[in-house]
Amino acid sequence: MAGEPEKDLSGRPSESQSDDGAGWFALVGIGFEFIAAICVCGAIGWWLDRRWNSFPWLMLVGGAIGFAAGLTMIVRAGKSAFKD
Repeated sequence: MAGEPEKDLSGRPSESQSDDGAGWFALVGIGFEFIAAICVCGAIGWWLDRRWNSFPWLMLVGGAIGFAAGLTMIVRAGKSAFKD
């Protein structure tokens, strides 16, 4: 039929039709968000360190906060992806 995806001999959709890459782009996006959270929070900490002359403590705290925020985003994305 015209509206059905192409199937291989086993009756499953062919590899080219079933894998459109959208899942990979979502994973890449999650990775970029994770790195961005660490970098942004670390940069804010670095800026505050330079302003208050407390280098490197606020940068480390900012990086840790960014890591926790990024990890929270990854866990939430994983939970929503594997809901039954």
